[in-house]
Amino acid sequence: MWTSYTDAGCKICETVFVPYFDASIAVEPLTSRQVAPPAPQAAPVNLEPALIFKALGDGTRYAMVQLIGRQARTSADLARELGVSKATISHHLSLLREAGLVSESYESGSVRLSLKTEVIHQLSTLASTAFAPTA
Repeated sequence: MWTSYTDAGCKICETVFVPYFDASIAVEPLTSRQVAPPAPQAAPVNLEPALIFKALGDGTRYAMVQLIGRQARTSADLARELGVSKATISHHLSLLREAGLVSESYESGSVRLSLKTEVIHQLSTLASTAFAPTA
């Protein structure tokens, strides 16, 4: 819907048309609308062991993986528990995401981080096959 607006005090202004939203004619009330959180990133199609080992090769990232493997946490929780800044957690988290190790869920406006255990299981299976003694 459009409505017009004219400023009576302005001598050079003409009528301006502006969009007008009437909430009473909305298909659903605005209060019932919820903004969906961004979709989580898809897991990597191919397992990249070198990338995963690189991600786990740093002490802070390894500690982060241990913590989120036990219980889902927010990045603020990780920063507090590890005694580092949120910026440091964010940096390390980007590398863990790139390696496909982190899963994100949205609860009460917070992003909860957890370990993608299926990636660890795939890596373990791959490693045991790759490093198995030959007969």
